[in-house]
Amino acid sequence: MRLPGLSFCFAVLFVVSTGVKSGAQTADARIPVVLSTDVGNEIDDQWAITYLLLQPRFEVLGVMSVHAPSISAPAGQTSYRILVDVVENRLAMSTHPPLVEGGSLPMHDARARLFTFLLRLPGASREIIA
Repeated sequence: MRLPGLSFCFAVLFVVSTGVKSGAQTADARIPVVLSTDVGNEIDDQWAITYLLLQPRFEVLGVMSVHAPSISAPAGQTSYRILVDVVENRLAMSTHPPLVEGGSLPMHDARARLFTFLLRLPGASREIIA
């Protein structure tokens, strides 16, 4: 049996940690999610994107494409083109959360770059992210 992909695991971990940090939520409250994905590397990323965007329980604040060594150079740009294709063409979403092109090189300080990305989202502040 194949284990879930790393991107999907990170998305689930982020969703769970967000739910725990936010404390008492009503049953109808939407869970805010930011997904960082190497879409185009393996099929699990397309599944995670589709599930998060179509599941009304989640409020997807943004999706960022990232580098993967198996994606042709420039990897960030290639991954971004695949991300746009999945969201706009395959899911036929004309209105969607921000899609952000990530770096084409491996990240050396992943936490700092994720923090920078989160600050670029509408309504983001240091207090909410920290």
